[in-house]
Amino acid sequence: MLSNANVLLLFFFIPFLLFAYQAGREFSVPANRRNVGFRFRLLAVAGGATLLIEDLLTMPLSDASGWAAETGLTGLLLLSEPCSFEKVRHPFRFPIVLLGVNAVWRLVMPALLPADAPPASVTALVASLLCFYFLLVYRTVRRNASVRGLFHACAPLRHLEESSQLLLSVLLAGIISGYLLCLPAEELLPKMLVAVFSLLFLVFEGLLYRYLFRRRLVLVGPEKERRIREMAEGNLRQVCAGPEAEELRMQTLYRRIQAYMEEQRPYLDTEFDMTAMSKVLFTNKLYLSRTINLLSGRNFRQFINYYRIQYATALLKENPKRKLVDVSEKSGFHSVVSFNMAFKVNTGQTPSEWVRDYVASRLSER
Repeated sequence: MLSNANVLLLFFFIPFLLFAYQAGREFSVPANRRNVGFRFRLLAVAGGATLLIEDLLTMPLSDASGWAAETGLTGLLLLSEPCSFEKVRHPFRFPIVLLGVNAVWRLVMPALLPADAPPASVTALVASLLCFYFLLVYRTVRRNASVRGLFHACAPLRHLEESSQLLLSVLLAGIISGYLLCLPAEELLPKMLVAVFSLLFLVFEGLLYRYLFRRRLVLVGPEKERRIREMAEGNLRQVCAGPEAEELRMQTLYRRIQAYMEEQRPYLDTEFDMTAMSKVLFTNKLYLSRTINLLSGRNFRQFINYYRIQYATALLKENPKRKLVDVSEKSGFHSVVSFNMAFKVNTGQTPSEWVRDYVASRLSER
């Protein structure tokens, strides 16, 4: 038989170790980089550790269900962190309500529930989860009440965040359900499943903390999330702040345009146009056209043809004997005539002249 000290070590040491690691990681962040997210995560970790200490003082050591409930509650508190681009008037109202519901449930329910009911800490976690769903729905409805809010620069990031919160809370609800179903049973298999679900609480809370510490969302990859955040931050800048701010904004957009053209090569599609590019870069056609005109010295059609001709010359360097019709089609031109005209504008030579000079230069090098 396990002694009380061994039970304490087995069932309470691991979550305490997790909370200690997370608290240490938070305080390793320089003071000038600590934001609302830092305070949210620290509140969640401190809240879970405090309730765990309360369980240790009030529960018999043979009853180890409390630590799993406190770990689950810590996950709920982490999930209540708001979008980092929004200035929420009362950002801590959400977690404070969750902690309040949990505390009231712990105080009231032991007198109302039968003796064979699950521990108060576990039922309090269920009540907190239901409260979380209510608050999430309430906050979402309030955000979407205004039509203007749906077109806010933060709206895509906000909806992704809410979808992530809902998905993770449903996963947490599944873990809680499995835990509650197996908790009252005395057989060996349910007891083993209780241990499995308890470990799942730890894994869930650990992974959630990792995502939030790195400011990551669950439903999108890191590269796509980075682009969404960059676009949101760019759109939230004050355009009317002065010519320097406007120039900086245009340069940022132009770098994104160049990266898109070089990495994705959309110009190889003969149907590619300004509408398609503006949708991909989340900007309007007028501002896109103005940025390209000012920073490249070309209009949109000339800008696209420049990249097409660069691609065409690369093809001809690989095989100077390629048919020009084939090169024209592979480079995204509708016809050989438009290809010849664009080639002349960008290189000062016709394709035939360019190929002749290129072959001659290669021979002279030998």
